[in-house]
Amino acid sequence: MILALIGSALMFYLAFPNIVTLQGFSLGGWLFAIPLLFVIDHAPIGKRLLFGFVCGIFSYACLVHWLMPISIGGYVLFVLILSLQPAMFALLGGVPGMTGGWKLLYYPSLWVMSEAVRAYVMGGFTWSVAYSQAFHPLLIQGASWGGTAAVSWIMIFVNTAIFLWIKEGVRKRSYVFVCLCVFLMNAVFGLTMLNRKGTESNPVCVHAIQPNISREDKLSEALYHQNISRHLALTRQSMAVSKPDLVIWPETSFPDDVLTDPVWRHGMEQGARDLRVHMLIGSALLQQGKDRNSALLLSRQGEWTGIYHKRKLVPFSEYQPSDYISKQIISGLGRRGYNFQAGERPGIFLMERTLKGSRYDELFGVAICSEEAYPGLSSDLARRGAGFLVVMLNDGWFKFPQALMMHAQMGIFRAVETMRPLVRVSNTGWSVAVDAVGQRVATSEVGLERAGFLSAQLVPGREISIYVKYGDFFTILCSGFVIMTFIVAFIRQREEIWHG
Repeated sequence: MILALIGSALMFYLAFPNIVTLQGFSLGGWLFAIPLLFVIDHAPIGKRLLFGFVCGIFSYACLVHWLMPISIGGYVLFVLILSLQPAMFALLGGVPGMTGGWKLLYYPSLWVMSEAVRAYVMGGFTWSVAYSQAFHPLLIQGASWGGTAAVSWIMIFVNTAIFLWIKEGVRKRSYVFVCLCVFLMNAVFGLTMLNRKGTESNPVCVHAIQPNISREDKLSEALYHQNISRHLALTRQSMAVSKPDLVIWPETSFPDDVLTDPVWRHGMEQGARDLRVHMLIGSALLQQGKDRNSALLLSRQGEWTGIYHKRKLVPFSEYQPSDYISKQIISGLGRRGYNFQAGERPGIFLMERTLKGSRYDELFGVAICSEEAYPGLSSDLARRGAGFLVVMLNDGWFKFPQALMMHAQMGIFRAVETMRPLVRVSNTGWSVAVDAVGQRVATSEVGLERAGFLSAQLVPGREISIYVKYGDFFTILCSGFVIMTFIVAFIRQREEIWHG
């Protein structure tokens, strides 16, 4: 039993960026649930719960090990919360009287529902198994109609089909046939989406600046001049590669209020005028007595034309909750981060462009750091007319490159879900630009934990995807199927008791 659970957890972990490869062995995502299904199948309810929770503990203890140097307490709490999902999956997996064909639909639907419940418990933040496939655009195009839930469902469907094939005898070739059909249908749909050609004739040239400044140096007031000068120097270097429409700096690239700074406000404005380029920068603003984690846009004329305040803040890092339990946690951590206040408005910006001598406004959407994990935020930006998406990050406090790559996987899914190109701009990496189907498009990139810049041509998206239009309808359908299964099982049990 334990060996099977460890095997399942190990395949799950290795499917993501890990200590062996930062790309991950994504095949593990299509096989990891098989040992777990063998363990929980027909097991008593108490054991199913225990087995699922143990598997979750092993899986996520490995997966988020990069959180340990930051906070041991936070690491333990995070692992326990993440483990609730496989525990719920195992607990509800033992519906009596299910045929193999019914299990083939029930287990994937239950997995999707359990991921959705965990996301709700975590306030919208989720860690779907679908993210393990982010570096394979061919396999994740289902996210454009069903979000991560659609990709997770297909993966668990394949896991379940192989499990049933082994369990009920290898002569049951129907499971293999159905498994191959679903996998190939997903691949064909992906190929169709990848071969679609955009009609936009005026792509946006974007430069992303990656300064690679440590967390300690970034917060040191004595190094402000040195750090901002590095950003400007990299910006000027990037201009030799191509003339951009937009230059983007990372989250809190200016770790204080740039609008009240007596030196750098005017320096930034003059820099935009001299370079004749729009500049999007991160700053920790102080407005109306409230600290804000903000993104600000400078026009080519050196005017501040837009501000966005981050809406989804990270507790204990970006803000300090005031309830009793949180105060005890803060006391135990022995340190305090920022204490930002959440914004309320979406991050929609206007950028002036010229096409065939005519001026027009290009809309784009901005998310800051952890907001990359919230599909609803990116979908809202696409609905409001954003032609491309920007994610600004400060990942300097991560000590392991696996964390940087796992964070980037979420951004790739946001691009596919919204059918919008996306550029991530990170302090230490991974800075990357992808098109509307999740393929990398940068003509020049910079590696992890290195200083440099990225240059990319982004083709603004105009089409509204099914996922953007209808949201998590597929998750709702899966949850309804699970509930219906329990109702049918209950009715059958009552009938058996009556007839008995």
